[in-house]
Amino acid sequence: MYARGKVTVKQLSEHLGRSAKFARSTLRSLTDKDILSWHGFGPKDPSQYYSFSRSR
Repeated sequence: MYARGKVTVKQLSEHLGRSAKFARSTLRSLTDKDILSWHGFGPKDPSQYYSFSRSR
């Protein structure tokens, strides 16, 4: 994420060797803590991704 500036659920899942459900839960938790920001048009948007919040 540091190198690319953003991460998808699939990328994190593959990097961690864990399920997409686990990766999604982790990313949502970090979004709730205002560490990450979610970008997309809806939950089924294939181009959605997460990035560091601007406030950080």
